[in-house]
Amino acid sequence: MRKCLIVFHLLFVCVHSQAQSDYFNRTNDVNGLINSYCDLFKVNQDTSLVSGFLISAGKRFNTYTFISNQNGDTLRSFNYARDTIDIYGGMIKYSFIINNIIFTCGCYYKNGNAYANFMKFSLDGDLILDSLYYVPVSSQYAWTQFNSMLPLDDGNFMILGLKEVSYGNLDSWLVKMDPNGNILWEQTYGGPEINGSSIIVKTNDNNYIISSSKKTAVGADSYIIKVDGYGNIIWDKIINNTVFAESANISHLNNGDLLITGYNQFDNNKYKAWLSRLDSGGNLIWEYFFEKPIVFSGLNTFINSIELTNGNLIVFGCVRQFIDNFNPKGMLYCFSPKGDSLWSRYYKVRNNDNYINDLKLLDNGDFLMSGYVFPDSQDNTQDGWLMRTNCLGYFEHPKDSLVLNASGSVLTATSNASYFEYTTISWGDGDIDTLYENEIQYMEHQYTIPGMYDVTSTTVACNDTISHHYAHTVTPTSFSELDLSVFPNPNDGLFEIWLNSDDLFDIDVLDLNGRIVKQDKNVLLKNGCPLNLMELESAVYFIRARAGNQVYQSRVVIAKTL
Repeated sequence: MRKCLIVFHLLFVCVHSQAQSDYFNRTNDVNGLINSYCDLFKVNQDTSLVSGFLISAGKRFNTYTFISNQNGDTLRSFNYARDTIDIYGGMIKYSFIINNIIFTCGCYYKNGNAYANFMKFSLDGDLILDSLYYVPVSSQYAWTQFNSMLPLDDGNFMILGLKEVSYGNLDSWLVKMDPNGNILWEQTYGGPEINGSSIIVKTNDNNYIISSSKKTAVGADSYIIKVDGYGNIIWDKIINNTVFAESANISHLNNGDLLITGYNQFDNNKYKAWLSRLDSGGNLIWEYFFEKPIVFSGLNTFINSIELTNGNLIVFGCVRQFIDNFNPKGMLYCFSPKGDSLWSRYYKVRNNDNYINDLKLLDNGDFLMSGYVFPDSQDNTQDGWLMRTNCLGYFEHPKDSLVLNASGSVLTATSNASYFEYTTISWGDGDIDTLYENEIQYMEHQYTIPGMYDVTSTTVACNDTISHHYAHTVTPTSFSELDLSVFPNPNDGLFEIWLNSDDLFDIDVLDLNGRIVKQDKNVLLKNGCPLNLMELESAVYFIRARAGNQVYQSRVVIAKTL
């Protein structure tokens, strides 16, 4: 048997990098005032509307800011506060743009009372409608507020909020509103134990899910209600032992399941972030608690979630778990459909409290996030916070560094990639292997045939890729018998011949009768010469290489499979 030693010559030939997006982590200040970003609405791939509030001269104003998705810059903005509300302006969530009109809802506060409101603006900030809904039940206390709204196919809106039904007692309040602010019908849910409502979402069967809460002796349990298009209860569920201070948020998943986000109090002023997946009937499938041992009180909470096209779940919120910095950080988690934690990211822009309030998915898969941060010096105020990351939660584009080492016939590739999801290695002989983040980052590959191989590593992070190309030569250098080598042997008629010489050779292929069946002229064999004898029958043939007085010969076996 002929044996060979295979030597690798490695040559790095090129690097190709392609970046699809610019990412940012920044604050937006408004005239040096206290302000916050709350709700984020994607207008298109280039522009979003972020709403929130600012406080000036003791008065709280609604803010509406159009931002560039590319860098977070403010494109235009306007503020609004109702003149007759002389203590605080409005709080707003869940804005929508329909036919170039901004629709939004929330509430105003004055003298301890809350007034639900429904507003419309032009895109230039001109007020079109500001309707108040106030139901006094006593001279001392009155409360109505809208918490979320949902546009309907018929041009109307479902709006969820709270309504005081007796002194100090709030019910969840669902209204159907026309675009002119007229209430078409309304329903209330609960009783004296209700103390919160959060969000309304539409289900696959054209009904609606309401997220609310009910008081307990130690806090509040999450209260989930499914209603029809007229607000009639189909079913309701209490999720016990959640101990919420306020109602949790809920998302409707593509298969009809529900995902609840919130927090759970487990000790005095200590909270776990909480995530729960329910089936379409409100039955628990799995739940996840985020808790890290800490020696101080702090809030960990999941605010809300989105579902990706692959079924994974992106959940965002804030965490207060870092011993080196007690201030909350923004938190982004990715879960599998079964509730496995796939990755997590933590964000800050200042050395103070950092809160994420909303997240939207851009068309290319990037995440756009809004929130607010506290001041960390005398030179800044509480400001709006904007971030854009890729689909893995990274601000950085992927980085790749592949290290190749040869030993005998084995090539070892070690990936030093960062900010990535996976790296594929194409070995050049038809084999491809993949290295994933958080797994072993090296791979061994054995070549059986000498030749020139283009080994390519491609590191992928969302829409960003980096490809490295390496030229690899696998060369036979010493043999125990003939110097003219055939690989592979036997073969089906396709093979290579090798000779460790810089000379050019004439090649003859002879059958067992000595007849020449194929010839070639002036061939360099040092890097291998491919031959195609597929047209010949299965048999033993001889390969002869001639250059002046040099003559080398070897035998090749063609054995075709039937």
